[in-house]
Amino acid sequence: MRLYVDAKALLTGRTHPLRSVDLLRQQLRRATEAQSPLAAFQLLLERSAESLAKVAAQLADKVDSAEDRILEGNFGGQGPPLGNLRRLVARLRRLVGANRAALSSMPMALPGLYGAEEGANLRSAIERLDAVSQDLDLVQERARLLQEEIASHMNEATNRNLFVLSIATTTLLPITLITGIWGMNVRGLPFVEHPHGFYMVMLGIMLTV
Repeated sequence: MRLYVDAKALLTGRTHPLRSVDLLRQQLRRATEAQSPLAAFQLLLERSAESLAKVAAQLADKVDSAEDRILEGNFGGQGPPLGNLRRLVARLRRLVGANRAALSSMPMALPGLYGAEEGANLRSAIERLDAVSQDLDLVQERARLLQEEIASHMNEATNRNLFVLSIATTTLLPITLITGIWGMNVRGLPFVEHPHGFYMVMLGIMLTV
């Protein structure tokens, strides 16, 4: 959305509907809270911050649910949703960051356009965006930590499986060696002509185990 603000007018232009602008339009129709274009712009910032804060709260609830399932030991299927959530948070953080960068210099760039009270209200609205940005940072950090917890759990499970497989391989190695030697079918093997040679070999295998 493109904005033009001066002492007498507030003009907006956009190519698709925006929820914050629609909320501001409905609010201005119900009451006369905005006595000037700058006051209307301040209300627009507040509605935008409220909308972003609701989205951040919804994302935080999703992270809470994922964290509860992970703490219960249900790690399956939690990675992809957390990845999608982190990508969404990254897009929102870029949006909020761009708005903060554009608005942070506004009070100093427009001297004389507003009074002390309007300037204080405008700075308060901009600070609200800072709070939303911090909430998004917290959500992203928690999602990252949960993904690391899932990866750590998977690595531990893989290490346990490899440990069990190594023990099984080591345990079966003597038996495999003995059966391989006695299965070569070459002349000169002991007990080939002995009537109880098979049982003697089996006894030797059992003793090695």
